[in-house]
Amino acid sequence: MEISFDNPETRDLLCCQQNMVARFGNQLARLICCRLAVLRAAPSLAHIPAAPPISLVVSAKDGLCSVALGRLARLDFRPYAAKRVLAKNLAAISEIEIVGVGLIADAKGKKS
Repeated sequence: MEISFDNPETRDLLCCQQNMVARFGNQLARLICCRLAVLRAAPSLAHIPAAPPISLVVSAKDGLCSVALGRLARLDFRPYAAKRVLAKNLAAISEIEIVGVGLIADAKGKKS
């Protein structure tokens, strides 16, 4: 897939290993690099696994998609502006725009 970024700050952060390590630490920076590689290698969103550890989630509510970065974070993105109308057809989405890294509230202590 073709990958672009929502803004220059996100691009500068996620396109530089040193910046990611400084902001997120080694482990999360490594996961971000891996997920970006998986997204880049896939021909479309239809080829991104919904099962762990990748765990693609598509939110119809806000138009965002995300992939897991371990248990406590997700890499958020959306179909590129020209392709947003096609968001229901994952095979048609071959261009995405990275929004950023979203942290998930720690679920410790919560019962399933």
